[in-house]
Amino acid sequence: AGGESEDRATFMFVPVLVRVLVLYNALVGTQPGALTSEDEVSWTANKIVEALQLQAAGRFQVGVRTVRTLADLETVLAQYDPGSTLVFNMVEAVDGVARDHPKAVAAYERLGFAYTGASVISLENAMDKAAAKRLFAANGVLTPLHQVFQTPDDALLIPAPTPEQPCIIKPLNEDASLGISRGASVVQSESAMRERVTYLSDSFGCPSIVEQFVDGREFTVAVLGNNDEARTLPLVEFDFGSTDSPLERIMDYDAKWNEESADSWQLVCPVKDVDDETTAAISRAVLSAYKALDIHDYARVDVRFRDGKAYVIEANPNPCLYPSGAYNTAASEAGLDFGALIMRIVELAWDRRAAELQLELHRVEV
Repeated sequence: AGGESEDRATFMFVPVLVRVLVLYNALVGTQPGALTSEDEVSWTANKIVEALQLQAAGRFQVGVRTVRTLADLETVLAQYDPGSTLVFNMVEAVDGVARDHPKAVAAYERLGFAYTGASVISLENAMDKAAAKRLFAANGVLTPLHQVFQTPDDALLIPAPTPEQPCIIKPLNEDASLGISRGASVVQSESAMRERVTYLSDSFGCPSIVEQFVDGREFTVAVLGNNDEARTLPLVEFDFGSTDSPLERIMDYDAKWNEESADSWQLVCPVKDVDDETTAAISRAVLSAYKALDIHDYARVDVRFRDGKAYVIEANPNPCLYPSGAYNTAASEAGLDFGALIMRIVELAWDRRAAELQLELHRVEV
């Protein structure tokens, strides 16, 4: 009997990974947030599968499935054992709506599956830019002065935008730079600000966030790991060298998703003319933001640096893993090839599952 108890405890402490299931969404419709390339998502998911198959070396099985709706997702998950399956979460939209992607993670949690990346609450807080900034501020993370506008007629509670201190306006609850446009999003007057808020309200049906624009160098910083073991990877800078106006040096929707705009910016890694002190200051701010949102496994954090200060703009849990994207550029500079990076994310997620089971067992024993 004692042996059985020990075996059971060992299994509880060290769950056996039998299968990694890569789930990604086949985007549907043309609702806001569902406009990113289905081909790109599919291509990345299948590259992840290829990498895992090489890394697995017979230790675990690798599967891949596409889903469109929450019902699809639950039907797929019902075919697998939650005790031995890890979901590699690539679902970026549910029912074609990007802002609903936390519903997929809620399903994993409800059905007892371990999964890669951020929890429901972390995803929701990161997507709600005002909630994220409140958490940043509460944890001592510098972020630009800002205000949420529920309607275009809300009273202005922060300094009005001026040519000396412009503001940038974004949809409160969208990602992938949706609703951000060069020549329109950065404004220098209150009238232009209210006009843009009106446009976003009409176009996306959500509030806007107005924040002071930081005219400085823009870095995106990859983070890998959990809790105190999380670390930043080498900085990546967005270089807008071909753009004359500082007010247009932003990553708008077209810059990310329109191939015709690809020549207006480039990723630079390793970065140039950044000393160790600056790198350390940016890394500290990024890790504080990562922990403030309680993000798991991996993320990208966007930072503007001006006058010796690192301003965290936003955090991006479950960032794009496209092999030529910013996250993989940083990983490659750190000496992690694509396969090693994907396997490390799997290990981090499965280690979390083991830690959760250990905590659960401890609670039962107490």
